[in-house]
Amino acid sequence: MAAMPSNHITAPELPSSEANRRHEPRYPTADAAEVVVLSDLPLPFPARVLEVSQTGLQVSLAASLGEGTKVKITFRRPAIVLGEVRHSKRAGDLFHVDIKIDGVLLSPNRHVDEDELALYLSGKGLTEHEFFYVRLHFSECEACQRRLREREAPAN
Repeated sequence: MAAMPSNHITAPELPSSEANRRHEPRYPTADAAEVVVLSDLPLPFPARVLEVSQTGLQVSLAASLGEGTKVKITFRRPAIVLGEVRHSKRAGDLFHVDIKIDGVLLSPNRHVDEDELALYLSGKGLTEHEFFYVRLHFSECEACQRRLREREAPAN
């Protein structure tokens, strides 16, 4: 797969009716990835990640994938997301495929630094890899969870 430039995530701007239906923020991105359909004969597709959230992501593919299809999404950096297709809709010559995240595989072997923490809290500026790394690290590191709670707490 040819290397594609990485774009940084920016805060989403949704119409108020659409934003009200969202249970969690979505972060737009345009990073390259590979989607592999997990079957007896794994089938890889080059993809572009369009959005990420805590529980899902949307990718752009050259083919439609059926609801319930199990997939593995591999990013350029060492990160793998396992998921299940929820929806697939045509978008011009491509398909936008919504995927529910079942698991994220990467090694959270360092603490989240202050810049990453600030970008995570602001909801913009992280790549999809950084977003997943920070989210996974917070789930496993009590020290960083404490820092996150302190930064989220309103000033007294």
